[in-house]
Amino acid sequence: MSDTQATSNKKYIREGRVGIILGFGLVLLFGAATKNVIFALPSFFVVFMLPYFGWAGFADELAVRILRYFLVRRILDRVLPKALQERFMPRHYFRVASSYPSHLWGRFFQVLFLTFFFATLTVQHAQAIITPVTPLSTLAEFAFYGLLYVTFAGPIMGLVWVYQDWGLRGLDYGRGVAYPIGSTLVGYIAGFGTLGTSASFILARSQGSVLEAVGYALLLMVLLVPPCLIVCSIFHSGKEIEVHAKLSNNNDLSNSIELASLVLAPTNSHRESRSPSR
Repeated sequence: MSDTQATSNKKYIREGRVGIILGFGLVLLFGAATKNVIFALPSFFVVFMLPYFGWAGFADELAVRILRYFLVRRILDRVLPKALQERFMPRHYFRVASSYPSHLWGRFFQVLFLTFFFATLTVQHAQAIITPVTPLSTLAEFAFYGLLYVTFAGPIMGLVWVYQDWGLRGLDYGRGVAYPIGSTLVGYIAGFGTLGTSASFILARSQGSVLEAVGYALLLMVLLVPPCLIVCSIFHSGKEIEVHAKLSNNNDLSNSIELASLVLAPTNSHRESRSPSR
């Protein structure tokens, strides 16, 4: 193991420990509630490992392909209007040195919001055709869909972070501003639309009572916090480094994506900018 890998593997131990403790506690509560320890053991595996398999497989299979076909070869330009092309992938781009976050709490909340958002939307629509609806059935549905979205929708955020930490930046020639790939997606996930949709669902389930809504939200969060925190920690501790090596060793990407240094613009916004050279 290289020095870089060793440092990264130790960097997020705190977040991983918190996730493991919460996950183990959640499994114990589940076993006590169902009075079936044998059934609780597979759930321990699901909470800890299933989401990671989804994230790792997604990054291994798609990280290089997405950049090769959508960024470098721009196959979407054949089917999308020009006005929409920049929203998916920037036309001008470059790389800076790889860097990693000092902690994962912000990213953990991004995954939590994403999962919470999709799970609430799905449960709302599912309950329109499923009867009867009880608080217990709602929690069971939410836990199921939440785990499903952590496993299969969460990897989208993981891939965005892979590109950002690798140093990939889009360049806006008009404003002379560089920005991390996927920053628009991250902003939307943490936006008021996501929180508003989730809040409307919670209030509907609690008959409009604010106290009941807060309690319901905390209970739903408890179900999602362990898998979100665990998968973020494990993914950043090892798999992300492997994917970065794969990206750097790919000849198509290394020859097409310029490695450059950034110069911070002298403004209060602290946005990244550089003189365009592409």
